[in-house]
Amino acid sequence: MLTATYTLVALSVEQSSVRLSLLSFQKYVRSTLMQQNSITLSQLEYACENLNSLYQACYWRKTEMYLIPALRETTERADQLLDELNHLNQAALAAIRSLQERAGILADARDFQVEQVCDSIETCCASLLKRLEKEEQELFAMARGLIGGETWFSIANQLMMHDKHL
Repeated sequence: MLTATYTLVALSVEQSSVRLSLLSFQKYVRSTLMQQNSITLSQLEYACENLNSLYQACYWRKTEMYLIPALRETTERADQLLDELNHLNQAALAAIRSLQERAGILADARDFQVEQVCDSIETCCASLLKRLEKEEQELFAMARGLIGGETWFSIANQLMMHDKHL
């Protein structure tokens, strides 16, 4: 079980890093964009790029690449939770796409509605943060109870190879 503990700690560290990035971006939005009457095209583009980068950071985490596939292979008991996590992921992606569409449509009009833009950003961040929280509280606990020692060793090996490659 030492391997499981190592793996879960490594995944938690990665979760914390992504969470801090999301919270930092939310703080920027709340302290800057929400205080304005209008948003410039460059601010909207910056928000879209940042949100897309944060989404990608969530998508390419080791939890997503190694733990979730191992859990899917091990048991079907995790399917409901994995479906919930996928739903949160899709909600975040829909918010990003909505924001990107709004940027494309409004690029000519120069009339960016602050509230709608900030709502899309908040929806995306909230979905991703909720996903991270569910992973920490539910997915990791479920994985600890359902994944066997040999699989934990394989996941830990994949994590180390991933880090070595980077």
